[in-house]
Amino acid sequence: KEAQPRLRAALNGEPQQFRLASMFPDGRKHHLDVFQFPYRGPSGVEGVVVANHDVTDTVDLIAQLSGIAQKYRNLFEDAPVMYVLLAEQGGVPVVVNCNERFLLVLGYSRDQVIGRSLYDFADTESVRAWSQGNHMRKAFAGELMFEAKTLISKSGTAVFVMFKASPEEADSQDATRLLRGTFLDITTNERLRVALADSENRLEQPV
Repeated sequence: KEAQPRLRAALNGEPQQFRLASMFPDGRKHHLDVFQFPYRGPSGVEGVVVANHDVTDTVDLIAQLSGIAQKYRNLFEDAPVMYVLLAEQGGVPVVVNCNERFLLVLGYSRDQVIGRSLYDFADTESVRAWSQGNHMRKAFAGELMFEAKTLISKSGTAVFVMFKASPEEADSQDATRLLRGTFLDITTNERLRVALADSENRLEQPV
């Protein structure tokens, strides 16, 4: 149906370019880029030259990649661990994206997190450790980071985490280099460890 008005327009002297989907005898839906050029003779437009370019493989590949990208976004949002994407601004790691788990655990809304330094959500000792030795700069340069850190929730509660940072693959050479940060919540384990240590210390004390 789409091809007929396009053909009429070409016969009226207007070059046409459009994409057409059609079922082929092989049972597969093919995608064609169709080009229609008016053929002019002494009396005006005498016909139309048609060229078809089969782009089915390209269209199918784009659809597959889009599906993969959506699965990646779903994984990022629904993961049981906390994720952040960080961009370096003036030597400071700034949050440019995060998943819902990060917001839920720390008690913030998205607009209270995006654009702020990661240091705003960590305790003094963690910030000092990140800052000294240029740990974050090294991570942005490609060095993997895996460290125990403490985040602070909006209510002031300490959240003990294992923090892993690795460079996010850039879409192009000119793209801003991002750091992907993963936080595994080990608060329960840490509190059990401290409680066990306290119990052992009390048992060792003389009566």
